[in-house]
Amino acid sequence: MRRPIHPSSKLSALASSFAAASFVAIFAASVSSSGCANVETDRITDVQGPSFDDFETKGVSGFLEVRCGSLDCHGQAGRPLRIYSGRGLRADNDAGFYSGSSGTSHAEVVQNYYAVMGLQPEVLRRVVEGARRISDGETLTADEAFDADPARLYLVTKPRNQIVHKGGAVVAVDSPGDKCMRTWLTLATDQASCVKSQDYQNP
Repeated sequence: MRRPIHPSSKLSALASSFAAASFVAIFAASVSSSGCANVETDRITDVQGPSFDDFETKGVSGFLEVRCGSLDCHGQAGRPLRIYSGRGLRADNDAGFYSGSSGTSHAEVVQNYYAVMGLQPEVLRRVVEGARRISDGETLTADEAFDADPARLYLVTKPRNQIVHKGGAVVAVDSPGDKCMRTWLTLATDQASCVKSQDYQNP
């Protein structure tokens, strides 16, 4: 198993091939340290995720920070999908950053990526694998196409409130925020939609 990638490393060089082995390693360590003594580490596998570079530079993290990262929503330490941002919950840092003191740091974006990767890792793996196969010109079977549908992920259905979401509907189907998330998950990030989604006039 590969070692977790440190936030200060050159993640942009990994671009669309950023792997979640780092997340899996962190997850395994956290489980073992929380009292689960019998973790079967030989059954932990890599989970490939969408592009970290797009997540950071094309506005995907920005969308989540603005739409989901307020202190009364996913900007809370106890949430399974925990979102850090410059205007909300701050990650531990030596610089003493607090809400509103600076923009979201690179290290916080890394943590946001880990949180997204850990929400439904097995479903996410199938969605990303399907998207890669389609981009390579393969034709998927009906079952494979079902597995590759990003609408199977809470990252898509919860903001739409298609599955009960405490925060209600955050985006509408085919709105900029919805397109931002779906296109990122299918390896064709629509940066314009991600930027628009951070404007409350264009959810």
